[in-house]
Amino acid sequence: VGNHSVVIDLSSACTRLLGLDTPERTCRAEAGMTIGDLNAQIASSGLHFAPDPSTARQANIGGCIGNNAAGAHSILYGRTSENVLGIDACLADGRVVTLDEGAAARDPAVADLTARVVRVVREHEQSIRERFPKTLRRSAGYQLDEILRQLDAHGDVPGRLNLAPLLCGSEGTLAVTLSATLKLQPLPKAKGLCV
Repeated sequence: VGNHSVVIDLSSACTRLLGLDTPERTCRAEAGMTIGDLNAQIASSGLHFAPDPSTARQANIGGCIGNNAAGAHSILYGRTSENVLGIDACLADGRVVTLDEGAAARDPAVADLTARVVRVVREHEQSIRERFPKTLRRSAGYQLDEILRQLDAHGDVPGRLNLAPLLCGSEGTLAVTLSATLKLQPLPKAKGLCV
């Protein structure tokens, strides 16, 4: 029995830098843009998108979100999920939503999604606390522990929750990433290698 699938390649056309806010250390980029191209375009700002998988010249932003890319410097800068502030995504029913902090207060569709995610997290809260690995580099799977961390910090206030980290590591099973607002870091003053 064969499988049927749809392959969506955003790397051929969705490759634009949509905005750079140097004082806020953020940018917005389309999902098909590679980390290498993004960092080359913003280098003069003195900032960079820090997740640095070995495939950074080929790894696009949407793919990094899908697999929660990390790289050699993730201990310092974190994984993609710690560096994504918001995601513009297409849901399975064709609706386009923005997932960021405050989205549930602005968009009824996101409010509904947020309520359903909170219900799942609260229902499985004990298992999430006990069984989710406590490692810095856990990238795969649904980041339910991150949603629980947000609930611990802000309570069940939908407007304070950011569902964007939930897409990181989900391998595209929850939504198609169209673009993302990314947190940027200052470029290091020097680089070195010790063998």
